[in-house]
Amino acid sequence: MSIEEISVFCTVIEKFREQYPKRKINIVGGGNGNEFLMVDDEIKFNMTGYNLLYNLQRLCNELKDELL
Repeated sequence: MSIEEISVFCTVIEKFREQYPKRKINIVGGGNGNEFLMVDDEIKFNMTGYNLLYNLQRLCNELKDELL
């Protein structure tokens, strides 16, 4: 993801944190240049090397149970 895409993705994550305060949504670094999305203290996917749309889709898939 480009710097701009990372900024947009982080903004979305902040909004989701506000909307779903019971869920723990974080980005963590793997130490080797990779960044991972964690939801509820569990690594869900590697964000590095994928575009914004794909990462947003995967984030929404992780939170789809919030729609029920």
